[in-house]
Amino acid sequence: MMPSLHPNSESAISARVSTGSIQQRYVWGMLFSRTVLFAFWQLLFALGFLLVGSVRPWEASVSWWLLSASLGNITNIALLAWLARREGLRLNQFFNFERRRWKWDVPLVIAATVAAAPLGYYPNPLLARALFDNPSAVIAMMFRPLPEWAILVVAVIFPITIALSELPNYYGYVMPRLKTMSKSGWRTVILVAVVHAFQHVTLPLQFDARFMLWRFGMFLPFALFVACLINWRPSVLPYLMIVQGLLDASLAAFVPKA
Repeated sequence: MMPSLHPNSESAISARVSTGSIQQRYVWGMLFSRTVLFAFWQLLFALGFLLVGSVRPWEASVSWWLLSASLGNITNIALLAWLARREGLRLNQFFNFERRRWKWDVPLVIAATVAAAPLGYYPNPLLARALFDNPSAVIAMMFRPLPEWAILVVAVIFPITIALSELPNYYGYVMPRLKTMSKSGWRTVILVAVVHAFQHVTLPLQFDARFMLWRFGMFLPFALFVACLINWRPSVLPYLMIVQGLLDASLAAFVPKA
């Protein structure tokens, strides 16, 4: 049987590793890149508030996390595009789209989304109640007042940029390459899912241990589910990207007007 020619197949990745177009330092760097990028862009916002005289610049930066995170997403997309060119690929080849499989993939993603809904929802209020006694307390910590124009901007830019960057980064780029290079299947899947969940402690980054634990723990079960699903059926990735974009489009609605 001829080996698969899909750019994210093990044989294709192994061939590009042997030519040096895929390097471990880039793959490992991209595994942690989003966590670093979100913290970096929020830091720049804090420095900006410091320069204009804010007495609490980091707190001010928290209010703008949807915008700083969007800039982190855009930077992530640019890095993925650069890495794609290094491998002789196009950015969208990290999305794992397979036209011949859509009739099976779309129903699977719909069923998986319904089945995974409890994993995506219940850890949020359960952990918030355990850590803060009041599930609504975390909402006020995450969503601070913004000008109306900023809410409109993030309502558009955040869901689009996160859909084009988050899942492609972890499961279209990092996971298949790390699995091939490490020869460690499920350990790699779990590692990538854990790092994926951990990035949420920087969305937004607040130096409160309970908040950081809540942000990590609330997403971990869903990240493990998504990682296992994509590992089993990589071609569902583009449809999960659409689902993520639609779900995250609602976040701006939680931001109060300044």
